[in-house]
Amino acid sequence: MSFKILLLPPDVDPSWPEKIQQAVPGAVVRAYDDPHEALTDIEDADAAYGTVPPDLFARAKKLRWICAARAGLGGDWFYDALVKSSVVVTNMRGSYNEHLSAHAVAFVLAFARRFEYYLPQQQWQRGPHMIDLPSQTVLIVGVGGAGSEASKLCAAFGMRVLGADPRVTER
Repeated sequence: MSFKILLLPPDVDPSWPEKIQQAVPGAVVRAYDDPHEALTDIEDADAAYGTVPPDLFARAKKLRWICAARAGLGGDWFYDALVKSSVVVTNMRGSYNEHLSAHAVAFVLAFARRFEYYLPQQQWQRGPHMIDLPSQTVLIVGVGGAGSEASKLCAAFGMRVLGADPRVTER
């Protein structure tokens, strides 16, 4: 029995079809640069990764699962035909936590060390004082997965960490 998966834009690595087929025997995997190139293949696809626009979704007869290529899904994802269908929609929540938090804290470190001043000079010349991280308080706005990870990293540098999240009502 085969399982047909379509990989749709925006985030498709060209190596994924082969890797998925090796990992999942019997999987038929197709990747597209433009979702509308999948007009025929969507008709008998079991799953899709990426964005499935309404006109493409309308042609899907066997689709059971869509995995969004991002953690958060905007309102444009929830069009009537999809909402009323039995297709399961999942997202990548949690998979980017370490990358996002490391990126955010890298900026904190860069600004604390005054990279905005020193980098353009390309030479050492005394400039503004650097910021001593253990004497600082950082506010993390949004304490979901990535925010929680960033909080841990900031705490590891000795900073006092405060968190705020409009979706959390208690804690």
